[in-house]
Amino acid sequence: EDCCSHDPVERNAIMQADYLLQDLETLVFSVLDALQWGMWILAVVGFACVIAIHRRRQREAADGSPAVAASSSVAVDSTKNSAAGVEEGPVLFVIAHPDDEAMFFTPCLSELSAQRQVHLLCLSTGDFDGLGEMRRKELVRSAALLGIPLERLHQEEDPLLPDNPRPWPLEPIVDHLTVCVEQVKPTSIITFDPYGVSGHPNHQSVALAVRQWMKDSERTDIRCWELESVALWRKFIGPFDVILSLFSSADHVFFTGNPLLAHRTMRAHRSQYVWFRRLFVVFSRYSYLNTLRLQSPRR
Repeated sequence: EDCCSHDPVERNAIMQADYLLQDLETLVFSVLDALQWGMWILAVVGFACVIAIHRRRQREAADGSPAVAASSSVAVDSTKNSAAGVEEGPVLFVIAHPDDEAMFFTPCLSELSAQRQVHLLCLSTGDFDGLGEMRRKELVRSAALLGIPLERLHQEEDPLLPDNPRPWPLEPIVDHLTVCVEQVKPTSIITFDPYGVSGHPNHQSVALAVRQWMKDSERTDIRCWELESVALWRKFIGPFDVILSLFSSADHVFFTGNPLLAHRTMRAHRSQYVWFRRLFVVFSRYSYLNTLRLQSPRR
């Protein structure tokens, strides 16, 4: 029954209920935003304390204290938390679906796009629910928030690469990557590792195809970096994982200076930003930091 057929009192009650729901949604999002900021601040303070303690121990060790020297065997590589090790020149990110860039790659995408010419290759339209055209537009908005203009956004729509929870064939991915590399001429490629962060078969297929391309390619001036998948307990400790990551064997750690950036880019993907993804963005370490590993050294 149309709301216009209700009497004025009933219509007013419906409107009040709608306003109440909107206010409640705003309140919940505000609380989650505040939680993100709080976790980020605590992580930064903890990170600073760890670095200060470590440097103090290094100074004491240099002064000849054997007890401290033994406890300060882990070296801090200050170049980890920068783009210094990613090759100069264009950088090509390779993802499977629209929203992968927002959910998983925001920290390194935002930093590198401020320093390099960044291109984004998305291998599907995310048409699993028949929303492919909408998700194309959402990706354009999200990429713009990350500093990637439309001319550097490469979106593919290949019937051999449908958005579904099954592995993709590697050959069409390799073909699309070959064409894109010829256009972009990148010096670095960044993509998933073979687990694919969430274990999605499409992510895993992208990683395997990029590895195959690196193996077969005659290009010797490109290096490939993979986004590190971590254990479940680390995946959902948010920004606090920066302390563990800095002392890990990862080649690079990108830590965002804006803890709400992943939230803003995911809001561009309105069709996908349901409640459980909102919680993912709040608690996932990938909203705050990325750790990259070099997949294949320059040959």
